[in-house]
Amino acid sequence: MKHLTPIILLALAPLSWGEEPFMTTPFKCIVEYEGGVSHGKNSQRSTAFKVNGEEFRLLPRSNLPASALELFNRFRKAEFSNYEDDYLEGLKGGVAEKNTYAVRDAASDPSNAKSWMPCNLTTYSDFYVQKQIVCNPRDNFPDQLFRLNLDTKKFVRVYLGSWDAPPFKDGYYGDDSVFSFGTCRPYYD
Repeated sequence: MKHLTPIILLALAPLSWGEEPFMTTPFKCIVEYEGGVSHGKNSQRSTAFKVNGEEFRLLPRSNLPASALELFNRFRKAEFSNYEDDYLEGLKGGVAEKNTYAVRDAASDPSNAKSWMPCNLTTYSDFYVQKQIVCNPRDNFPDQLFRLNLDTKKFVRVYLGSWDAPPFKDGYYGDDSVFSFGTCRPYYD
């Protein structure tokens, strides 16, 4: 029986894939550069924004505060898969984990569930395999995106702004469109 145990475990290994998240490390992500477009009444201008210590926290779902985890459990079911789609010729990829991570601006209240944006682990391969954490708060009305490359630990965060929205007061021409770039490192607080 002792010799059969490794064989049984190897046979069951594919069945247990995806029951646990790939990443369990929390990250602190620090903005190093911000640029984008500043919107005015009759013009838009590209600009570099001053970085004022902006940070993001990226956590595995299991590390979320209880209030956020309760909301995620109710509306954002964690899903795991081991498929790959051919979505471009020669490029394979897919969502390996859905809603298993969350990101928030470090200045926002971590106990407020609405501060957290759901994230997915995606993989794709062209010349080599890449794994990324991709965060988007609302599939049907996206206004921002956060993406971390797990190999380089570099991230980009995009806020689309609201230049295209109708003005809600005089002298307001929409939120600026902002691109933030930086790096992440493991962080435990």
